[in-house]
Amino acid sequence: MAVKCSSFQSRAYFANTDSLPNGLWGSVINNYLNFYDLVGDDDNGISRYPSSDNVNYIKFIVPYRSLTIHTNSGVYSTPLSEGQALTPKNFSLSLQDSTPATVIEPRSIDNQIVVLSGNDVHSLLWDGFNSAYTSTIASITSEHLIRNPIDEIEYIDLNHAGSRYIFIINADGTMAIFQTLISEGIQGFTPATLTQSYGKAYFRWGASSPDSRCWFVTEREIAQAIATINITGFTSSTLTAVASNYSLTEPIQVMFTTAGSLPVSSPQIAILTYYWVLGVTANTFKVYSSKADALADENAYEFTNSGATSTVQAWPLSTKFYIEELSFSSYVDCATIHTGSAVSSISSQARFNGQDIVINGDGFGFEDLVTSGTIDLKAHGSAVTASEIQAGFPIQVEIQTMPVAPSGTSGYKTSGFIFAEHVRVAALTFADTIGGSVNGQPITMTNMSQVIPGIPPAPMTGSMQISVMKGWSDYLSPAITITHAEPFDIKLTGIFYKIEV
Repeated sequence: MAVKCSSFQSRAYFANTDSLPNGLWGSVINNYLNFYDLVGDDDNGISRYPSSDNVNYIKFIVPYRSLTIHTNSGVYSTPLSEGQALTPKNFSLSLQDSTPATVIEPRSIDNQIVVLSGNDVHSLLWDGFNSAYTSTIASITSEHLIRNPIDEIEYIDLNHAGSRYIFIINADGTMAIFQTLISEGIQGFTPATLTQSYGKAYFRWGASSPDSRCWFVTEREIAQAIATINITGFTSSTLTAVASNYSLTEPIQVMFTTAGSLPVSSPQIAILTYYWVLGVTANTFKVYSSKADALADENAYEFTNSGATSTVQAWPLSTKFYIEELSFSSYVDCATIHTGSAVSSISSQARFNGQDIVINGDGFGFEDLVTSGTIDLKAHGSAVTASEIQAGFPIQVEIQTMPVAPSGTSGYKTSGFIFAEHVRVAALTFADTIGGSVNGQPITMTNMSQVIPGIPPAPMTGSMQISVMKGWSDYLSPAITITHAEPFDIKLTGIFYKIEV
């Protein structure tokens, strides 16, 4: 075990050496190099060895309202009376909870210490009245979101009132976001994943600072071109390029170039355009216009000529790591931001090659499939200029409602598991929202007469109604699914139901 260290009340604390894994030592006050503890004066060093009926070793030291010591058997705390200075005479460690932190250091936020024990999130809430920590399992309704966590980051957004978060990164690259507002009696988990149209992306690590900044290390598969290969032949359904060795099962992107003429095909292939290919043999391959067609082996291009002096260039995926900063003002992921003179394109964006991205330009929404590392803003095929641009991968938001439990007689909750019920109508209220859909229906809070062509859509606050009517077994499937992947904001403020029971 590695030595653990921290500080509390002007003392340095160290624990868990090779010879004494349950040893804890505090320095002399204001002298972090002096651990002299033989005299016993109030400002002398401190040494203790928390023990229980099991083998005990210290895994983490977390200072908060008190000094908490997290061992393999539970959580210990120093005396909990506020304002009391720790001395060699009054120093003690008492067991607060038998929840051991496993592999990640606990974090303190919002009047609690959040402990990851296996795949459970435990909240050690400070109880000032009883001068103790009380433990609850905060993730009991969201346990499916936490799987083999590898990192935990606490974050306080100083620009939004009441925003307290714990970001939990799983080994599979997903993230669970725990938002906590204890004073309002509100807490909950939200899943977050990174998505790309070509390749995969994962969260790996994170970090935050006290001045309301937060960063994530992400792992992304990025398309990078390799050497071109000459096209030497064709059949009605394939092209021949010796030693192309394209995968027979996993589609890969390619581009065609020529110093003469391109292969004649139906539809006709073009330069500076991405296509998807699957190998048939080590030297031959089929061509498709989309990845979906390639996976289904449908709509393959048909050839009548191999062209003259034509080549094919593959764009395989290569793993890259990026540091990305959390921003509440960005509506895209892995963003490129341009502010200044009006432009219709942004160059040197190689990480987006072969990717479908979304763009917010001066309040308008655009899409682009990036080639040659250049992001282009186009509307109906024509270039458009903008001075305020955000471009990047879409942020995929999906909200699914849980089964409703309407109030019954005497205020008791009924349940669809016991009493038949179904939702007839749902009214959803939104604030500052543009785009998105509810059960596949676009979110609309204006009518066509209120939309003015040429003027960016304004964030709307209002409500929309949908007719759900799923029958008398609503609890078997989500009644409402809200999705949003556009370069704008969405804020759901409430859902109101009309229910038959």
